[in-house]
Amino acid sequence: MKKTRMLVAAVAAVAGLVAFAGPAQADPPNAVPGTSFPDPLPASINPNGSNNPEGFCPFPVHVDYLSNQIAHRSTTNPDGSTSTRFTGWATAIVTNLTTKKALKFKVSGPGTFTSFPDGAFNLNLGGANLLWTTVANSYPGVPQLAYTTGHVQVSVNAAGLTTSYKLNGNGGTPTDVCALLG
Repeated sequence: MKKTRMLVAAVAAVAGLVAFAGPAQADPPNAVPGTSFPDPLPASINPNGSNNPEGFCPFPVHVDYLSNQIAHRSTTNPDGSTSTRFTGWATAIVTNLTTKKALKFKVSGPGTFTSFPDGAFNLNLGGANLLWTTVANSYPGVPQLAYTTGHVQVSVNAAGLTTSYKLNGNGGTPTDVCALLG
């Protein structure tokens, strides 16, 4: 169960937050209003000042869904993968647990989450999404906690490493939520 978790706040509402987290699970938990995933996202800096490759922001972060009305439909593909399509709307609050600063995000997607038998997965998302991954599994140039608008495509291998990331929209640059909360 130790794989990458890409918590995607748009797809997330029902698919759970499919995080591109560091070694964690790729299977998405079911999301319900008032649920957070996981609690909290650990800091990328340990209390002794050393780097934590399994962390996200320099401080611990809490993600909470205020509401969601996401509809989903899953299909098993000929290659054994499962594709789940999400539509609807959702909202999330992300809180810096050190300073208590919080930001609210629309995370309505829509999108498709495709999981493969070996644990790898792909995300093909549109609209507004909140994505996160650990330092160890992140894609070069992509913040560990990113808010995206537009079309984003992400691939994560069975070991949990983000192997591709492409964003069309928002100038091709995701918003660094850790920087906004810092």
